Amino acid sequence: MIAIFLAYISKIPFYQTLLISNIIGISILIANISIGYKQYTRNIFKIIVVSLLGLIIGISIIMILDKLFFNISIDIGYLFITGLFFGVLAISLAWLYFNKRNISDNLEKIRNKLNNGKELKWIKASNSKGINLINTSNIIYFQSEQKYTLVVTNQAEYLINTSIKDLLQQLNKDDFWQINRGVIVNVNYIKVVNKNNQGKLVVILENQNIDLIIGRKYINLFKKM
Repeated sequence: MIAIFLAYISKIPFYQTLLISNIIGISILIANISIGYKQYTRNIFKIIVVSLLGLIIGISIIMILDKLFFNISIDIGYLFITGLFFGVLAISLAWLYFNKRNISDNLEKIRNKLNNGKELKWIKASNSKGINLINTSNIIYFQSEQKYTLVVTNQAEYLINTSIKDLLQQLNKDDFWQINRGVIVNVNYIKVVNKNNQGKLVVILENQNIDLIIGRKYINLFKKM
């Protein structure tokens, strides 16, 4: 609309006025984006200075194009009004974009902090019967199985995509202990800890026909029991 108005009062062809408006607006927008990449400033003085710089660059480009191609008399006042309008529009767009991005980043940080401080109570796991929701209190142990992690309960076995390392960060540290690089056990299901025929310390779990070897790095945990 401003381009049509300026074309009417200045007697400059509409397409030329539109080109002038766009060049000035884009110049100011680029100037603001240049200071907004990765961290957008909230200093209004800096925004105004950079916008004026973009306005000057835009007007300079128009004056050069006028001499090279248009060969018409362009009033600086009209250019300034055009630049002012599109400058405000450009600043508003830049401010909205970067503020929205900052809000999204802040929400993601808050979400991560909440997740880090929240204990995992339920796990979604799959087996041949489908996908199941398992309460962590019913899980006897986790064991790494190549690309997956085996989840063992008294009722069945399941597979999940979450690694042992990631599980450790989410599980209750009082209930779940890592006993070697690939196994986490629920201490509430530990029946006995003793040595096997090779002299290695192993964990024997309730209702499980398996001896889980305790790595040297984790032996100290069982001195607390």
